[in-house]
Amino acid sequence: MPNVKHTSRFKRDYKREKLGRHSKRLDAELMAAVTVLAQAEPLPRRYFGDPGVVVTKVVHRQKGF
Repeated sequence: MPNVKHTSRFKRDYKREKLGRHSKRLDAELMAAVTVLAQAEPLPRRYFGDPGVVVTKVVHRQKGF
């Protein structure tokens, strides 16, 4: 099992998020994610952003070059 270490950046980000809108469920969600990662299992799809957002790639060409 990998060793879980809290870095200073993590502590700073945690403190910021704890003051925000996710403060009530942050501890439970964080422990669930860290437990899955500590067991060397892949994260579930729900941890990878908002599934309702669709990203499209637009290619622009410049004329005259």
